[in-house]
Amino acid sequence: TKAPINPKVLRWAIETSGYGCEELASQLNLNVDFLRVWTAGTGQPNITQFKKLAKLLNRPTATFFLSTPPTSIIPQVDVHKAPNSDRNRLNKDEIRYLRESLRLQQLFSWARKELGKGQAYIQRKDVSDNAEEFAYKERARLGISISQQFSWRSSSEAFKAWREAIEE
Repeated sequence: TKAPINPKVLRWAIETSGYGCEELASQLNLNVDFLRVWTAGTGQPNITQFKKLAKLLNRPTATFFLSTPPTSIIPQVDVHKAPNSDRNRLNKDEIRYLRESLRLQQLFSWARKELGKGQAYIQRKDVSDNAEEFAYKERARLGISISQQFSWRSSSEAFKAWREAIEE
């Protein structure tokens, strides 16, 4: 059984995922030509391939049946390259976290309006500002010590702790 997905939505999902076609096809254990056929609209994945595709692209399956791609507002992010690096774009995990943070910002903005609260405090800094001084002040404001930071065993644990501190 084939999944009658919208090829425009599939192209959008791939473009906003951080995957390249070759990498995505490899993750799906497919020849890249299958993916090209699906994005061209001349073929469709079977149900098993479709479910795996939706999971890899981190999108609800219903998204692929929309008549047009959703409007997604992904903020522009400067990618600073390390010396001798050819990396000039965000990877799939960075894009996923960026999308998640944008959804959370929208949710919190809506909740604050519903509760009659004002804008959330987010201090803006310039790249020329002293980063160590800013980090010291923000850790103090959020109640997180340097020793606490070093005790976190993984980036996901750190992300969770920072998010909880900011939400409080």
